[in-house]
Amino acid sequence: MTVAKAYDKLKVRVEIAIAIRAAHIFGGTMKLKSVRVQNFRSVEDSGEFTVEHLTCLVGKNEAGKTAILQAIEGLNPHKASPFKFEIERDYPKRYLARYAERHPDKPAIVVTTKWEMEPELKEEIEAEFGPDSVVGDTVTVERGYNTGLLWRLPVNDEKAIEHLIASSNYSAAEKSQVGSPKNSAALVAKLREIAESSPKHQALLTKVSRYPDSSILSRTRELCEGHFPEFLYSSNYDRMEAAVHLPTLKTQAKNGSLFNDDALRGQRLFWEFLEYANVSVDEILEAKTFESLNARLQAASNTLTSEILDYWTQNQYIEVRVNVAEGRPGDPPPFNSGAVGRARIFNT
Repeated sequence: MTVAKAYDKLKVRVEIAIAIRAAHIFGGTMKLKSVRVQNFRSVEDSGEFTVEHLTCLVGKNEAGKTAILQAIEGLNPHKASPFKFEIERDYPKRYLARYAERHPDKPAIVVTTKWEMEPELKEEIEAEFGPDSVVGDTVTVERGYNTGLLWRLPVNDEKAIEHLIASSNYSAAEKSQVGSPKNSAALVAKLREIAESSPKHQALLTKVSRYPDSSILSRTRELCEGHFPEFLYSSNYDRMEAAVHLPTLKTQAKNGSLFNDDALRGQRLFWEFLEYANVSVDEILEAKTFESLNARLQAASNTLTSEILDYWTQNQYIEVRVNVAEGRPGDPPPFNSGAVGRARIFNT
């Protein structure tokens, strides 16, 4: 076992941003391609970074890994974990007093994501607004402080309006009445003006008025929202047990529970540390003296301490100390007899 692996085994921190509808991220009709986080806790600006099928964030403690993941969760949180961006709690503290000065016109954006529109979704939009209405395959979705989801969609309003008019079975005279509106608001205004002159005008007005905000872009957003995932942030720590009764550990290893029962993960890390130190449980239990075994354990502890300090630079005064001794009668069972392994993180 390598030192780096032993460090991972000693303390593993797994932080995951989970999409409840994960198929829609990696195999559905919207695929997450890139993320940028700004104005959030320790992350003033991450810059835009790509997201692949598997993406790993690596950095020292307090570098902002968790902040990145929580910002992504806040984009569209699952109701089981209703995370919401709060200025007083989440905006970078050194700029908090100047928030209004730094963002005078609109709220600060926290997370910007870019998504690739898969063919199925593109076809769904084109079926409603015509083959020329979709002018790209990148959808941008943002969220900031006190904002909802902000969408930028690759849809041409004019082309969509042309399709709606062309599919309304207008006569030349009726088509001339509608003209060539440039956006949804202009189309609705014109149809209201002429609605009473033709049932076809009234039918098209009714159709467009049923769109959210009577807007083609809002209707397109509504179609996309049906394929947009919700996020849930989860965090898990594996911690090595501070004290392990070694005869019990041997029994757990022999019957397989040590390697299959999640409730024994802390004990399993202690077992793996002993492997790293090249000291077997059998060897400890059969020893007439613990002095030589503890010397080897301490050597392994010293090496592990050195490795940890490469990652944990905030405190250079910590040491890993692992030793084996006989249980004392006053300790609680099963630690009151037999060989007991103990691990400590010591601050000098």
